[in-house]
Parts: sequence; structure tokens; C-alpha cells
Amino acid sequence: RSPDPVALKSQHLKRLKEIEAAFPIFKLEVFKELDREHSIDAFGFYFSAVVRPLVELMGILHRPFRFDFGLRYLHKTFPPTDQKAIERLIYIQDAKDLRNRMAEADLLFVEVCRRVHLKLEQ
Repeated sequence: RSPDPVALKSQHLKRLKEIEAAFPIFKLEVFKELDREHSIDAFGFYFSAVVRPLVELMGILHRPFRFDFGLRYLHKTFPPTDQKAIERLIYIQDAKDLRNRMAEADLLFVEVCRRVHLKLEQ
């Protein structure tokens, strides 16, 4: 990662565009696997392609030089409200609960993207 603010902003914009393009596809994969009753596959898509990118976007907001650190150090670098939001998405009881959490993740994704766009437009 470059300490140069222009290069860092470019990295952030590139990653934001990639995540925004991929999220709708992987969101459908989660639901498709749930509909097929393949809960293990659904959980795999959910954690790797829904939760992790959300954490990455929040990382752009709260720890720009380490935005791609995943869940590591989240408790030290994210504000309590964002920590709780991620925590809620992670703790899932079963496949039915995953469907509900996916709906929450979708709403959170829209909100976090909005916040990232606002930050990067500055």
C-alpha cells in the first residue's frame, strides 16, 4: 500500500467498484444455495463474498491503510456501531437465520457504499 493519498484513494475506488459489481451476483448465490437446501455452500458464499467485502468497505472508512485486513483488529479500529453490525451478521443460528441476515447485509451494504462514496468524493 502506498502512503501517497492519491494512490490510496485510487486503490479504494478500484476496490469499491469491484465490490459493488460483485455483491449482487454473490447475494443471489447465497439465496440460490439456500433454495437448493445447500446451506454449507450458502454459508461459504455469505462469509467470503458478502461479509468480508462489507468489512473491507468499512475498513476503507475506519482504517484506510489496512482496509483489507478482514476481521483482524476490527474491535480496535471500527466504532462500536459498525462492530455490532458485523457481529450481528456473523452470529447465525441456522439456514433460516442466514436468509434473514442476508437481507440485513443487503441493507447494510447499500448504507456502507453510500458512506464510502461520500468519503472518497472529498
